[in-house]
Amino acid sequence: MAELEAQFDALVRDVVVPVLKPLGYAKSALRWTRRAAEAVYLIGLQRSDGNGPGHLRFYVNVGAYVPKFAHVIGKPVIDAPKEPDCHWRARLEKVTGWAVDCVDVEAWSGGAPSGLGQALAEADAVLAGIDGAAALVRMLDTPPLFGGLNLDLFAYRCATGDIDGASRQVDAASVRFGAEPRWVRLQALFDQTAAKFGIVL
Repeated sequence: MAELEAQFDALVRDVVVPVLKPLGYAKSALRWTRRAAEAVYLIGLQRSDGNGPGHLRFYVNVGAYVPKFAHVIGKPVIDAPKEPDCHWRARLEKVTGWAVDCVDVEAWSGGAPSGLGQALAEADAVLAGIDGAAALVRMLDTPPLFGGLNLDLFAYRCATGDIDGASRQVDAASVRFGAEPRWVRLQALFDQTAAKFGIVL
């Protein structure tokens, strides 16, 4: 396992850091953070829970946190957000041209995973497009990420008076989940959120 850890460290040092550091990302453990005027961008390496002797796998997550979005929906603004705090999150392969969904370090003992550096640069370009609350809403409203159940997105629409958008979101959620037993509970969450902002749908 020590050999795999050394290979992993070399991959981070020789592939990940040379791409992200010049773009302005600061490293903390296996998380890189870049601050823009109205957003915070995160790229992180997530070790697999199934790792063990002779096997080291990791995934790459990307995310964006928008302080204004948090403020509008009445949530505390986090100064140093981590990946679970992000308003938008995705796996690297979902938003770039990277062809794999994970890296098995032992399979790459001969060098860096093909295309990883390019994919990280592509991910930063995607994140840079989330340059504020309005851009975040557009991203969250785009399939396949939009499934109707994002209550923070719904709260933002209610808070900003986007009644049409809020109604459309409830309708989309109803189409997708309305036949499930939990729909009564989910619908109650929409109603409670709308009522918090004085909205009746």
